[in-house]
Amino acid sequence: MKKQILMVAAVALALGSCSKTETTGAAQGGVIGFAGSGIDNITKADLDNDSFRKFSVYGGYGEGANQDLFNGDEVTGTMKGSWTYTNTKYWAAGTWNFGAYSTNAPAGSVTPSWNYGNGLTLTVNAGMNNQGDLVYDDETKTVDDAASASNNNVSFTFRHLLSKIQFKFTKADDLKATKVELSNFKVSGITTNGTWTKGVQGTVTSATPGEYTAWAEGTAREIDDTDGATAGAFYVIPQTVGTFTIELTAKVTQGEQVIRNGKVTATLPTNVYPKWEEQKAYQYTAKIAWKNIDDEDPDTPETLPIVFDVTELDGWDDAEPVETDITENLTEQEP
Repeated sequence: MKKQILMVAAVALALGSCSKTETTGAAQGGVIGFAGSGIDNITKADLDNDSFRKFSVYGGYGEGANQDLFNGDEVTGTMKGSWTYTNTKYWAAGTWNFGAYSTNAPAGSVTPSWNYGNGLTLTVNAGMNNQGDLVYDDETKTVDDAASASNNNVSFTFRHLLSKIQFKFTKADDLKATKVELSNFKVSGITTNGTWTKGVQGTVTSATPGEYTAWAEGTAREIDDTDGATAGAFYVIPQTVGTFTIELTAKVTQGEQVIRNGKVTATLPTNVYPKWEEQKAYQYTAKIAWKNIDDEDPDTPETLPIVFDVTELDGWDDAEPVETDITENLTEQEP
């Protein structure tokens, strides 16, 4: 059967971020603490103000032994509570640089390295097996030994370093009366590796563009007539969007009969989103029609939709003419 290409439309959701540098009047020798750290939310699956519980911090106030007093120390707490860490450190006069990150991706997805001069570098693999959110912030504090003891806390406002893409499918009118189940969803041709130094993304590289999958065998998703079917979001490296494709299997059932079962493929229009940016979530929406499903099973007989046609509307036929004068039968009215 001739393959059909499904074009995909897109809608973006943009979110803001912020970073800051501040000078503190913390007295020399005060305890270094961390304040309730804020984080901008995208969806419930991300690290957000409710789920955020820990981060790793790096920092120091000079070269040599003072540059990494914090070297991946884990800080734990809640947004409305306190944040704590082990092996308490204390302020000293100088310019303090801090870098911090948190991720809920599998171990090994993010590789950190710290340098007082360059800041925190994060090398990230965001492939299919390393899916998760990644947030980051850095702070600079100048401690003056003549300052009075004030708020010593280092306050972070984290931002998301990755982009998110999501795909939603609905049914065209010619499939409204059927059950449509989607499976074996695959997105191909997306760069998976990137590096950030002090929050600035470097050159994006990927030896082999990655594949992202959802709805494997046994986890088919039915297209709801009202809400459609939305695949779980993929966390991806921010990148210039090149040509990439999606592929999935669509099974169409009418009553108990499978009337179509085959692949749907699409080449994504790069002009809609020329670039995926950090801390932005993108949704691509596709409406699947009968013609988009390439039913390649030779054992499945060709199934055609029931259609109705009107070839002619007959006119009136005149009855055989007879004498029909009913003048004598008209009723007379009294004056």
